[in-house]
Amino acid sequence: MINPWLQERLFEFPLRPLVVEVEPEALESVVVSLLGRGLGVRKVVRRFSMLGLLPVPARLIPLVDALPGVRAVHADLEINALQLPAVADRTLWYPTSESRQALEAELAFREGWTGEATVLGVVDTGIDPTSSW
Repeated sequence: MINPWLQERLFEFPLRPLVVEVEPEALESVVVSLLGRGLGVRKVVRRFSMLGLLPVPARLIPLVDALPGVRAVHADLEINALQLPAVADRTLWYPTSESRQALEAELAFREGWTGEATVLGVVDTGIDPTSSW
């Protein structure tokens, strides 16, 4: 299944890096199939049966999706919902309602995405000794 967000924007960019969910028993055969088709595998995460692909031409994304053992194909995106200014200024922070809009959370919710089984990681870059908060 091509992720609905990706499906809607399939031809928006000529090349797009992908994350591919794979049936655990099919992981090796999917990697071999991708490499045999000249697609670059950037990362294999065996523990989660997932692959990171180098940018793939949009026209080949349905081919990746059709490989036996592929569960889902997602765009490999990095989204920053909150970008802190160099100098702390609360007027430049996004309230939750604006963050949800920037992340297209309402659209995802309407399309049935609940976040169930989602793992969230937070990278903390340290402390700001000049902060008065």
